Amino acid sequence: SSQSGFHRSLNQWFDVTRFKLQGLNLLGNEQRNQVYGPGTQALGFSLFKAFPIYEEAKLQFRAESFNLLNTPTFANPNETINAYDANGVAVPNVGVGQIGSTTAASSPRQLQFALKLIF
Repeated sequence: SSQSGFHRSLNQWFDVTRFKLQGLNLLGNEQRNQVYGPGTQALGFSLFKAFPIYEEAKLQFRAESFNLLNTPTFANPNETINAYDANGVAVPNVGVGQIGSTTAASSPRQLQFALKLIF
C-alpha cells in the first residue's frame, strides 16, 4: 500500500483502518478484488554437462533445482473485518489482515541429480 506509515508484513498485509463494517443487513460498497494476497515466486535452475564416452555414446550429468532460493508461497490474508453476534453487535476479528500459513502448493527447495546415457 502507498499510505504513509503503513508497512506491509505477514502480521498486517493490508491497512485494516481503511475499511469499515457496514450496518447490519446492509450491503457494503467494496469492489471485487479490493485486496490481493501475496504472489508466488520460485526460481528453477538446471545445469547439464555431456561427457563423450565412445563414438556416438555420451553420458550426460544433470543437476536441477526447484525453488532454488527456498521462497515460501504464503496463503491469502484473513479478510474478515468484523462479524455480528446473535444480538446484532459487531465483534472485531483480531486476526484480520494477517497471513498465518503457506499454501498447499508451497514446497521447499528440491535438488535433483541424474546421469543419462545417450546413444
